[in-house]
Amino acid sequence: MPRKRTLTRARKGSPYRWYDFTVGSRRFRGSTGTATPETAELIAAKIRSDALLGHAVGRKPRMTLDAALGRYWLEHAAALPSAQAIDHHSRHLIAGLGAAVSLDAIDNAAVNAYVAKRRGQKRWGKDKRLVSPATVNRELVCLRAVLRLARDGWGVETAPIDWRKHLLIEPRGRTRYLTDDEAESLLAASPPHLRVAIRIAILTGLRKSNLIKLDWSQIRMRERVILVMVKDRAQGGKPLRLPISEALLVDLAALGPKDRGPVLQWQRPGKAKDGTPHKPRPIQSLRTAFKAACRRAAIADLRWHDLRHTSASWQVQEGVPLEVVREVLGHADISTTLRYAHHKDEARRDAMEALGARLGGQKVGLKKAERA
Repeated sequence: MPRKRTLTRARKGSPYRWYDFTVGSRRFRGSTGTATPETAELIAAKIRSDALLGHAVGRKPRMTLDAALGRYWLEHAAALPSAQAIDHHSRHLIAGLGAAVSLDAIDNAAVNAYVAKRRGQKRWGKDKRLVSPATVNRELVCLRAVLRLARDGWGVETAPIDWRKHLLIEPRGRTRYLTDDEAESLLAASPPHLRVAIRIAILTGLRKSNLIKLDWSQIRMRERVILVMVKDRAQGGKPLRLPISEALLVDLAALGPKDRGPVLQWQRPGKAKDGTPHKPRPIQSLRTAFKAACRRAAIADLRWHDLRHTSASWQVQEGVPLEVVREVLGHADISTTLRYAHHKDEARRDAMEALGARLGGQKVGLKKAERA
């Protein structure tokens, strides 16, 4: 007669079987990391025996990294805006540390070995560059969150780790932006559909994802505002209301405003088989056209996101307060906007000239002091 399974059961929304039991007054609940009933029973029985032993001798239960990441995902990470990034980090953590490694075995030595291994790895695809310090740090932050939740929230045994010793120094954020001459050259080297996209990107500061998905239903031509949802810590993002400038109004009017439909479209040159012009198609990517335009304009080291940097930098150079620039770009924290503070060269120059003018009036006094 087959043994009755009482420790594991299937859980809605999870491909794995879960354990759920109580030892003393403490409840133990989590993913076994497997969908096979027999294997899940063995894993759950081991977890229960560890819990019973811990209850008897006062020791905390143990948990594998794979089970901890699975529980962290279901109970916390899946509802976050960064869920996709956390899933990506989790895969690298499992590959680097091992799925079956116990959380209490992940100590300073293990983390140090993981960092060293990741720093020597190549990035994905044909990219020959090494994994960046920022990427390694994001993975360590994910691991730290899981271990802290396991220790403080689940009562699981973990090893003490000095995270300050392992987080890598990251380079300063990129602030490449176009000069006036570069912008003119880039626009002249761009085909019509790309030229419009570049102008809207600079005139609004929108991210590429918001720009490609921009729909006429989000644009209020009479009110002269654009309504978009931008990245935020809250799930689903936050609403951003962007005023339409005179220059942007002219660009949008030239596209032929509609009630709805994609704003950015590309029309294939030539005609269809029936002799009519090809129908415009929504733009899915600007990568190839943008690279070709940069090459024709002889502009090096420019990415699409740098157009957003250009928008911010030009605003600061024109004297727009940083707090207003923050609101236009939709930054959640003013510290992100402060990277553009060094572009206020004209204002700083005026400040230095003011000091020079004031000190210039003290020359006589300095000469008297020298004679004395």
